[in-house]
Amino acid sequence: MKNKSTENNKRTSKSLFQKANLVFSKNKGFIIRMILFTFLALFTEWLIFNRISLNFQLSFNLVFLVFWIFIGEFLLPKNKMFKLHPKNYWAAFLTPLFFNIILNLFVFKYVNIFAISTILSTLIITLLIDYSTGLISGLIFSAYFGILFGFDLKFMIFLFLPAAVVALSSRKTKRRIEIILPFFWASLTQIIVAYVINLYYTPLDYLIIIESNFLSVLVTMGILPFFEYLTRVYSEIGLLELGNLSNPLLKNLSLKAPGTYYHSMIISNLAESSAEIINGNMVLARVGSYFHDIGKVWRPQFFSENQKNKNPHSDISAKLS
Repeated sequence: MKNKSTENNKRTSKSLFQKANLVFSKNKGFIIRMILFTFLALFTEWLIFNRISLNFQLSFNLVFLVFWIFIGEFLLPKNKMFKLHPKNYWAAFLTPLFFNIILNLFVFKYVNIFAISTILSTLIITLLIDYSTGLISGLIFSAYFGILFGFDLKFMIFLFLPAAVVALSSRKTKRRIEIILPFFWASLTQIIVAYVINLYYTPLDYLIIIESNFLSVLVTMGILPFFEYLTRVYSEIGLLELGNLSNPLLKNLSLKAPGTYYHSMIISNLAESSAEIINGNMVLARVGSYFHDIGKVWRPQFFSENQKNKNPHSDISAKLS
């Protein structure tokens, strides 16, 4: 009986180990990201405040880690782009968020608690991915600082509502100048929220809120191209810049392969119309179509749309052709 019981226990343990190993293998990248984030948070807090209360900091990071795993495991994967290009889109989500959290920890220590602004990460993530993902990043940012300051629900609301306004007001941004609009709505929302929930403020704090949000927008305008280049995920602003017909690559295509160039222009119109019907990204469809045949610029004469009289395929073997 004892031998059977021991054998059953071994089988159960082996089965549990195999299941755990399967879960880890399936979500290895995600789990590693979460662990790195936790250690990054702990290190940053120690670096800035020169002390770390293990009881509070560990409990804070563990609670936040559970919240973070829920967000990453159940909400983000619903975005199809995370499945198609996981590395790029995780980078586009995590990099601005980490950058803004660390930046605002310094802001909290050296400036003022009211200078903490969620605009930068929420705006960049909304522009790079979509407004729902930007909204999630705003929720994570607000929860981080709300938990950090002793599970302060008022402060969470003070940070999250402007983030929601920023995500919603910037979701159709196509011009760089339009980035300034979320600043007005976020500042107005934050001032109203601070007044309504009776967050301890002075008239000077209102000015700090406005200045902090304005600086966040200016920084966003400056570093957005850097995040686009780093992650290879482009906002519609970046796509429109790539799709400028004065782009050297497109000009080269028009000169060396004019047939392919005009074919690409026609395809871009078709792709844009199709994307509009299915509620897709029209800018991405148009700009992607501009470059879909860019490789033909190297040997344009081998493609029928660029041939005038002689067909070079007639003089070479079928295999080479």
